[in-house]
Amino acid sequence: MLKITVVTSSTSPGRNNEAVADQRKRRQSDDAGWVTGGWIRASGGLHKAFTLRSVLPLRANGSRFHKFGVITMSIQFSPIIAAQAQNVSTFSVQNIDLQKLGERASPLELFHDFRLRGRPFGPHPHGGFSVISYVFEDSPCGLRSRDSLGNDFVIDPGGIVWTQAGSGLMHQEVAADNDRELHGLQAFVNLSSKNKLAAPQVLRLKRRDVPEWRSGAGDRVRVLVGTFEGVSSPLVPTEPFTFLEVGLRGGITFNLRAGHNALIYVFEGRVRVLADDHEQKATREHALALFGTGGEATLEPLEPAHLLILSGAEICEPVVAGGPFIMNNQAQIDAAFARYRAGAMGHLAAQEEQR
Repeated sequence: MLKITVVTSSTSPGRNNEAVADQRKRRQSDDAGWVTGGWIRASGGLHKAFTLRSVLPLRANGSRFHKFGVITMSIQFSPIIAAQAQNVSTFSVQNIDLQKLGERASPLELFHDFRLRGRPFGPHPHGGFSVISYVFEDSPCGLRSRDSLGNDFVIDPGGIVWTQAGSGLMHQEVAADNDRELHGLQAFVNLSSKNKLAAPQVLRLKRRDVPEWRSGAGDRVRVLVGTFEGVSSPLVPTEPFTFLEVGLRGGITFNLRAGHNALIYVFEGRVRVLADDHEQKATREHALALFGTGGEATLEPLEPAHLLILSGAEICEPVVAGGPFIMNNQAQIDAAFARYRAGAMGHLAAQEEQR
């Protein structure tokens, strides 16, 4: 079981960001949740993380209006976060504790660099968010994905599955070969309120279908979702998102869109990130967030490096996690459980021993 710390906090428009951060730190809950097979079980009952922030209108030149003048585009860095190793039998994970980032993590709700063997998790439901399942290119085997929409397929190393749970579905993901290890990334991406009850859908890309951008210096960017330097992925989720796998040799520039946050996770090598005359350095199994009013960040290798960039629009809405669902309030959580119990999320039988 994987421990998740839950933060209870509230903010209001126009409040000082430092004061909000201090308040969040003071009010951090000691309650914990546990994830088993994709389920989130809160040990102290329901936990809420309310975030209400004003969004300033954008000018044509990329700056933002403010009652005290114009705010120019800028990027700020979070502190570096070390991944936490958690091991349970045939399942191990490097977990990035997103609660340490507060609203800077939005729309991400979970980030696991995992390794597993066999089938430790049975079929289970999800609703109100999307699940990213990416198989690293170095994985000894692929991932088998099944769901209540009737899908049953294998994604080989280098491929991705994007499960938009929406109103809810059942799924199961396991190593395609019981005798080999699966190395992958699983991330939960929150959905905004307008899409939490959207019809579920499953999107996927095989390794050969992931477009790439390359530089003359040897940099390689696999565009799994979104666009980079004019190269766009054919996988297009309902809400805008960017997911890049980067082999860094000479250096690249990443453009953070206004209103978006980004998480950079280094899984090999050492990297320097520069923006607006300040910098951060990250090494293997460490992460940092980029946030602010937008702009360009330069990523330079201090040694050959491999990293992931995940970026999406910050969702300024209440977040309530209950069981395997992420919604905006308790009534929606109760309704999701009612749909699940009534069979409205479909059915998925236990997986047979051999495909």
